[in-house]
Amino acid sequence: MKRTIALAVTICLLFTVMLLAGCGTPKPVLSSVKPGSGTPGSIAVISGSGFGKDQGSSKAYIADNLLGVVSWADARLQVKIPIEMPAGDYKLKVVTGGGTSNTPDYKVIAITPVNPGPGTGQRNTPGEIESNGPTSAMMAFLQNTNEATGSWTFSVYSVSQSDPNWKIDKGVVSGNPQPGFFLLHYDNGTWKVLEHGTDFNPRSDGAPADLTLTGTPPSVTEDETKVITNYVQSKGQSADGWTFNLIKESLNDPNWEIVQGTNGSTTKNFLLVWNNMLGGWEVLADGGPPWTGVAFKGESAPADLNTL
Repeated sequence: MKRTIALAVTICLLFTVMLLAGCGTPKPVLSSVKPGSGTPGSIAVISGSGFGKDQGSSKAYIADNLLGVVSWADARLQVKIPIEMPAGDYKLKVVTGGGTSNTPDYKVIAITPVNPGPGTGQRNTPGEIESNGPTSAMMAFLQNTNEATGSWTFSVYSVSQSDPNWKIDKGVVSGNPQPGFFLLHYDNGTWKVLEHGTDFNPRSDGAPADLTLTGTPPSVTEDETKVITNYVQSKGQSADGWTFNLIKESLNDPNWEIVQGTNGSTTKNFLLVWNNMLGGWEVLADGGPPWTGVAFKGESAPADLNTL
């Protein structure tokens, strides 16, 4: 009898230890990191599972350095690379009560010092983090156009080689990996923003011919594609043959966006929102803009998504 009681006590103690050690809590898994490289201070989006709905005591690391956490959901983290991180190849990981995740690769790209160009604080190397004069001009432009000004990071995208008084900077909002672009001109001792968006022709504003905004439309993630095809199927339509491009993200709230789908001669816009509760994207409507009567948890679609 004493041995039976002792064994029962031992089992109870072991069970308690296992609970305290996180038994039953899923181990975090990192399935993708986008982008897979960036400069110090840039934002990365980690997709996976088992992160937990709230961060709590969980942490995310690059090598042995803590990553800044912009947002935390069970299947999606938005993190900021430490500004003092040296260039090099590193491993990322997430540590929760369920254990330590796998460790995908991430490359930190050096910010190479260069001689300043015209204007206070301009840097002339693409990828350089902007500061001072150009940043002030871009922030003032956002304020004057009634757009949100919090959590922006700016970097040089392209500088005219024939006239360095002209350049294009890239701006990224924390929590939103897709960039916006600003056409800047240095005139009479100050930087001025002439254009802002993802698709404009600098030459129409008098910029030199060698300054261009090029590239393919921003890619749509596998998760976004999946929820849109599920939405299409729920409407009784075939999900075969669709291709998708991200055409606009809200600058007022980066959790909202418009994705355009094309299937043969059919083109349709879909309004998506990031659902923090579920840790994934959700399609709210199609056919807009405008998105009249569309709301998510009582909140209407951001005003800047009611036009293209």
